[in-house]
Amino acid sequence: MSKTSYLAKNTLLIAISKVSTQMVMFFMLPLYTTTLTPGEYGMVDLIITYGALFAPLIMLNVQQSVFRYLIDARLDSDSQRRIITNAVEITLGASMLAAVVYFVTSMFVSIPFAAIMSFYFASFIVADLVLQIARGLGHTKAFAIAGIVQALLTVVLNVIFMLSLQMGVNGMLLGMALGLLIPAVGLAVFIGTHRSIRLSARDRAIKKKLLAFSLPLLPNTISWWVFSASDRTIISIVVGVAANGIYAVTNKFANIANSFSAIFYASWSESAVLAINDPDRDEFFSRIANMMVKVFSTLGILIMCATPIVFPFLVNEAFNEALLYLPVLVLGTIFNTIVSFYSAIYIAKDLTRQVSNTSIVAAIINLVLCLALIWFVGIWAAAISTAVAYGVMAIYRHYDMKKYIAVTYERGIFIKLGLLFAAASVLYYQDTLWASLAGLAIAVISAYWLNRHEIGRIKSMVLGRIGR
Repeated sequence: MSKTSYLAKNTLLIAISKVSTQMVMFFMLPLYTTTLTPGEYGMVDLIITYGALFAPLIMLNVQQSVFRYLIDARLDSDSQRRIITNAVEITLGASMLAAVVYFVTSMFVSIPFAAIMSFYFASFIVADLVLQIARGLGHTKAFAIAGIVQALLTVVLNVIFMLSLQMGVNGMLLGMALGLLIPAVGLAVFIGTHRSIRLSARDRAIKKKLLAFSLPLLPNTISWWVFSASDRTIISIVVGVAANGIYAVTNKFANIANSFSAIFYASWSESAVLAINDPDRDEFFSRIANMMVKVFSTLGILIMCATPIVFPFLVNEAFNEALLYLPVLVLGTIFNTIVSFYSAIYIAKDLTRQVSNTSIVAAIINLVLCLALIWFVGIWAAAISTAVAYGVMAIYRHYDMKKYIAVTYERGIFIKLGLLFAAASVLYYQDTLWASLAGLAIAVISAYWLNRHEIGRIKSMVLGRIGR
């Protein structure tokens, strides 16, 4: 199987899981925005965002080391046992220390929803570690199925807890926590994680190797928190928690594009490791870069143009202001896709320090710009600062990567995409059904034209499979 076909296969498997998850969770918006006030929804969004920060910090980012080194150990069961055993030991030790700190802190500081928030964080940690073990070992199908089960179970539990039992915020968090934990335990049993954990496999040298890879990524994790959580925190403090609820809904729609980007990154990060030393590496990486830019830029524009049409059917009218900020956030997600592309190459070359350094600079730009603008333009500050910071990081990483790999783009591709985004944005802000439909039509036609070669290749691959 060629490198491109392998990437396409893995991307398709992960896409089935992630798209199913996103679709299910997306259509839960009516439940969330009807049963929760903007303030309550803003609070839940903050907790989920902080969970995404604290879980990797508590784990010392060792889940990324596990994924990276299990790829190299797929044919060596002894190395697999040592990597998994020592990663679990690091995670357990760090989690116990974090639990003590959390308990002591809660004695002096009142933490809202403390118990359920702790359970959610713990579930997030278990799920993240198990999923990365599965990916590292090459169990992509099992990884994809676990994602689908997580989404469906979360929906069922949220309906029970929020509608039947009327548990509000606690019910939503409990449903999400159990939705993460139960499938993760099932996946761990299926891939035999418990059989790989052996006391005899404890190895200080392996721990040092895992931490040497993961610890330089901690500043990167904190930087990503600045991108996501700091914006929400600043909005909550300066403008109000209800405003953060509005911003959270905007992010739900922008994150559809981000989710597809995450699907690509999950698959691309593996392919980048496998191809990093190949003689045709630069050509392969450039081909993927061009495909990525065209596909994800047009996808983001399509989502932006379609959102005003479907928004009234999915979201309570109390959240209508959320539509204002979507184009800027979509622009940020497009830049973020480029950032993630280069991030996978850095990690494949074990250049984790470069990942952190570039992320820190962008995070500082994001934070300073948001703090400077929030007093004048409110929620707009978060959207603008995020897009600018991602854009700066994408440009910097492109030129920094030239030291290691020559990634080249098609002449004029960014001008074409920029003009398409500008035209779609003008129609978007006309705020009429006809303008929205016109924008969507232009986006669909442009997406097909720009991606016609990729569409043709996918069509041939699918028809070839069916004809066998």
